[in-house]
Amino acid sequence: MGFERDFEQMRKKIDKMFRDFFHGHSSKFQSPFHYGFSVRVDKDGIPRIKEFGTMKPTVEGRDPSEREPVYDVLEGEDEIYITVELPGTIPEKISLRASERVLTIEAQGFRRYWKVLELPEPVDASSLSWTFNNGVLDIILTKRATRVKAG
Repeated sequence: MGFERDFEQMRKKIDKMFRDFFHGHSSKFQSPFHYGFSVRVDKDGIPRIKEFGTMKPTVEGRDPSEREPVYDVLEGEDEIYITVELPGTIPEKISLRASERVLTIEAQGFRRYWKVLELPEPVDASSLSWTFNNGVLDIILTKRATRVKAG
């Protein structure tokens, strides 16, 4: 039931966005703006919806011209792989900070990007490694070892 509720909330947000735009409330929108969502089934078989774009409410204290980058998170057996699109950015202008459960991405180029990403599993923050090529940032974090009790 939760999955259907999530889709209904997403549909209502999109309907409101279009209603506001077409009824002259375009001052609410950054120019240009983008909004989207992706659906992925997690390892437990539960569909997860991820929103992205400039239409989401800004975080207090953040520059409203900053954009949330488009990203994807994939889980391997021992690692988490994150791919982030940062067009117009150079490696020297990328800042990454990792903790056990959160990755913060900041970048500056033709535009500014900012994202605080909750990780699907605890990681070893010191394992953070990344490469950047043609506007695409690839990040690898090693999952924190979990203790298995002997039966």
